[in-house]
Amino acid sequence: MGAVRALQGLVNTLADTFVSRNNDVCGYWALGMLYLEVSNDGGNTVDLALLSGFDSPQTVAGSLQRTFNARLTGYAAKQGVCLSEGRISAAFGVTGDVKQARSCGYGDRFQLDFVLKDTRGRVAVACRTGRCRPHNPQIESRSTRAEGP
Repeated sequence: MGAVRALQGLVNTLADTFVSRNNDVCGYWALGMLYLEVSNDGGNTVDLALLSGFDSPQTVAGSLQRTFNARLTGYAAKQGVCLSEGRISAAFGVTGDVKQARSCGYGDRFQLDFVLKDTRGRVAVACRTGRCRPHNPQIESRSTRAEGP
């Protein structure tokens, strides 16, 4: 597989895995958990560096950074891709012309931008949009495979 094609495949895999309902933090959908954390901090956007500069592991953002660092480095090694940058930018409560995702029809709009750059300077980008709401354990079901409180 060509290097550019491998890099684009890698960023698409990362994006699809990140928005998946199987991406959870403590048994709850990671996007809802991240949305709650970001809104509690008074904002609606967050940037996650995936190769360095992690947040505290006690935060949702820090937990996601570590999880996706491990996944990304594993995916990249299998594809023979050497990365110099990996980043996810998330915006919640987005207004305007955001393409609706198929998976979820309720909540506020979100947009996630994924950027990977290899050591030769080639860049691959993916964008995922949809709807979610901030985490609320009173109306959500927790995964049975969850660990922790």
